[in-house]
Amino acid sequence: MPLSPDSPYKGLIPYASEDAPFFFGRERERELITANLMASRLTLLYGPSGVGKSSVINAGVVWSLREQARKNVETRGVAESIVVAFGAWRDDPVEALKQKISKAILEVCPTAKCDQIKPDASLADYLEQWIGCVGSELLIILDQFEEYFLYHAQEIGESSFAEELPRAVNRPGLRANFLISIREDALAKMDFFKGRIPNLFDTYLRIEHLDRESARAAIQKPVEEFNRRVESAQAVLIETQLVDAVLDQVKIGQVLWSGSGRGVVADANQSAKIETPYLQLVMTRLWDEEIKAGSHILRLETLKRLGGASSIVRSHLDKTMSALSLSEQDFAAQVFRYLVTPSGSKIALSASDLANYTELPEKELNSILQRLSAQDVRILRPLNPPAGVDAATRYEIFHDVLATSILDWQTRSVYEQQLASAKRSMRGLIIPCVLGVIVDFMFCFFPCGAIVIWLTLKRKKLALQKELVNAIALGWAFGWLAGLLLYVLLYLLLVFYLGVASAESGSSLSDKVFFVVVGVVVLLRSMLSPLGSVTAVRRWRRKAEAKFAGKRGLIAPAKAV
Repeated sequence: MPLSPDSPYKGLIPYASEDAPFFFGRERERELITANLMASRLTLLYGPSGVGKSSVINAGVVWSLREQARKNVETRGVAESIVVAFGAWRDDPVEALKQKISKAILEVCPTAKCDQIKPDASLADYLEQWIGCVGSELLIILDQFEEYFLYHAQEIGESSFAEELPRAVNRPGLRANFLISIREDALAKMDFFKGRIPNLFDTYLRIEHLDRESARAAIQKPVEEFNRRVESAQAVLIETQLVDAVLDQVKIGQVLWSGSGRGVVADANQSAKIETPYLQLVMTRLWDEEIKAGSHILRLETLKRLGGASSIVRSHLDKTMSALSLSEQDFAAQVFRYLVTPSGSKIALSASDLANYTELPEKELNSILQRLSAQDVRILRPLNPPAGVDAATRYEIFHDVLATSILDWQTRSVYEQQLASAKRSMRGLIIPCVLGVIVDFMFCFFPCGAIVIWLTLKRKKLALQKELVNAIALGWAFGWLAGLLLYVLLYLLLVFYLGVASAESGSSLSDKVFFVVVGVVVLLRSMLSPLGSVTAVRRWRRKAEAKFAGKRGLIAPAKAV
């Protein structure tokens, strides 16, 4: 009985050739791509990010062609065609592709011995030497070609890939066909080769998102294959209601991120398509939850308990990041700035490069990078240098679809940091604010009280004293409270503004700055409070004297203070 994997689903891990038995839903695309690769000198394969191009190529096209080549070697002694899948663009692509070609050929024809192979030959000559040696046609697949433009946009020179690839494609009689797989949003960059490769766009294929029935097969058939490989007691069932619910919840447009909206033109065909990476992510989480609970049934109830597909997708990154300390989250946010471009492209960088860019300690960065690239996390992917090359390990995000969630997390992280900083600033100013009120009470309340006593004792007519004392007291209290309220409002506005400014600048304000603000506001209050209180007292006193004079027939009120 064949060995069974822990799960029939791959999550965000692209399917590799060895995963082919569990890869379903792309049979038609596999046959179409294979047919074009074998029939045309150059084929362009493009599609949206995350549509599953690499999985179709590796678990579909490459696997089927290699199986056929092995059978041909066993029965005829020669492989009619040998497929080479290449996608490592960070370093010199010409040398890396040559190494991949020789490795792929020797996997199919391990006894091949070709003394005439010259490693320093041009790409076209290198291909021709191997073809002459093994007598087989070579099928070259250049996957994730958008990364070539990311890493080698300014590349020029006779030995550069920009010149070597066109010469190989254009060489007459060369028994080699090429397929370039590229993200749809980078397709326009292929114009760079338009003058170098005639008929560049003659043969092209667009790979679409899964339709509903293909997505249903991608959910159910891997479980059937898993059950075929295990004992009946370990077999797993899946509820039909769960399949329908997942398909409804991972349709295009159902999972939205902060900062994105629904402002798109309605397309009935697109709305029926399925987001493949989200489907895999949801099914992997459901499988893990049920197996952990000792259940052998994938249930709709579990999907509901987890909050639905949207919650599962959103929480994939959040769950990992929440396990980090606040300082580690801050480090990770700075690292993501350089690993993901604002447009959502991924870049591979080493720990030393990231340390130089972020000005963070390399030792602590290494710790964060290793945690984010752990087998049970898979936010980042470590890229080891080619054999024989002395270079540091580089890191890139694990899957293109994570770029969106990382940008979303960064946006929310910045906002939360600003809010937390403002709150810390406010909490840190409680004591200065209380001290300010006490100072205000001592230097404003008591002087205003002295004014009240002085004005009261100055009156010689005792008949006026009671009403004047009430009037003066009310005016003094009104002036002091109005000034105090203005002081508090001004104080809080300044504190909030300074707190937000410090959060945006990424640094916290010192206590000295806060006490300077407190001092300035208290000083202004101390200057304005007596003035406001005296003004209010004079107004209330005039009214009281006028009222008293009217009652007793007096002609004029007493002199104002």
